[in-house]
Amino acid sequence: MVGLMLIGLLWIVVYYVAGDQIPLMVSLSAWNFAIGFGAMVAGLIMSMRWR
Repeated sequence: MVGLMLIGLLWIVVYYVAGDQIPLMVSLSAWNFAIGFGAMVAGLIMSMRWR
């Protein structure tokens, strides 16, 4: 769960810092936010179900 949250955060940070130099991120454009926030939300949902 923590890993997903960190991956989502890192995805968004990398997109802001070097997104114009990575061909995959250039082609995804605004979907990069959906991928990053989706990973963070998945981690958050996993943390709510953790006992």
